[in-house]
Amino acid sequence: MPEKDVEKLIACLDVRVDSGQSRVWIFQANPDRFDVLKAVSCEELEEDVWLVTRYQKQIHAGDVGLIWMAEKWGGIYAVVDIISNPELMVDPEASTTFWRFYKDRGRSRLRVRYKYVLRLFRNHIPREELEDITELENMAIFVQPRGTNFPVSKNEWKIISGLIRSKFNLK
Repeated sequence: MPEKDVEKLIACLDVRVDSGQSRVWIFQANPDRFDVLKAVSCEELEEDVWLVTRYQKQIHAGDVGLIWMAEKWGGIYAVVDIISNPELMVDPEASTTFWRFYKDRGRSRLRVRYKYVLRLFRNHIPREELEDITELENMAIFVQPRGTNFPVSKNEWKIISGLIRSKFNLK
């Protein structure tokens, strides 16, 4: 994506979050169960779904999602637009192959549909980089890292959006 498009996208997301129009959520993947790196790098996969285990009443269409990989190579790998409220649904056929266990495929579960807006596969924001920022030390994913869904505050988003800009050499 050209730098000017990334800047425009992040500026638009900043306005949505700052105005309260959108909340920001981290959607965490356990790489032992779901190959998030392959999913994020799959250009043909423009939309997908994510499991919602907490905050079912707070996560809504129009919110912003951050795809996070847990464990050793943890961090933010994509920015997504949440395009549905949570509802019972199964994975689209195109994404079922990213589940490492057959038992996880094709199950009807509470999920949201999302659309990729910025893939950070080559420019991901490592967990260690985020942990080194004092203002992020109380981020929900650091305080209670077990789980799938985590809220991100407006102030935390401002810092993260700044990091995304720096990954693309933007101001």
